[in-house]
Amino acid sequence: LLAVGLWWQLRVRAPTLLQTRSGQTRTVTLADGSRVTLNANSQLRLQPDGWGRFSREVWLSGEAFFEIEKTTDHRRFIVHTDQTAVEVLGTQFNVLARRQRTNVVLLEGRVELRTEARPTLALVPGDWVQVAGRQTTRKRVRAEAYRAWTENRLVFEAVPLADVLLTLEDRYGYRIQLADSALGQRTYTGVLPALPDGSTLVRAVAETYGLTATRSDSLFVLHP
Repeated sequence: LLAVGLWWQLRVRAPTLLQTRSGQTRTVTLADGSRVTLNANSQLRLQPDGWGRFSREVWLSGEAFFEIEKTTDHRRFIVHTDQTAVEVLGTQFNVLARRQRTNVVLLEGRVELRTEARPTLALVPGDWVQVAGRQTTRKRVRAEAYRAWTENRLVFEAVPLADVLLTLEDRYGYRIQLADSALGQRTYTGVLPALPDGSTLVRAVAETYGLTATRSDSLFVLHP
């Protein structure tokens, strides 16, 4: 597989907003040595005056993979989304916050998830948790698949086609419609290279189901 992506390695001291465009990923090293990789069409806001006295806090819209360093004074690292607050000391985890839903996958260490409906939910490696409004869903997953996008691979393991298309929409800024919405329930398993131009990927997924992808500007329609 050919994996091509656009990456920046930066040392960040005191910016307030980091963001990415369609098809772009970006890796930053924070002042405490923690690393954050932003997926396409994402924003990460830092505390305006640097870290707080008792915590390190960021605000995420989109998707990011976090590799958090422990500090000698044990300051918490907190990721805020519209739905949740994810609190850690040192660990590796992925957060996806789009469409009024927040998904958290823990790869290493331990995190605590706080929501309006549930004060504290402790996660262990391999946990996947989704928060949508007051509803929380939890399951076990192969967590490494959820960080593959940081290596310019999109890994899908028995994922509904509708969710695969949402992933491509989020990464490339497209709108993708199924002429027959019932097809969205079919599952897809595969590994796709995260190419700069996602139109090739849309057509490749369509061909898997014997569908044809027609395009008008940024709109794709998949039909038999």
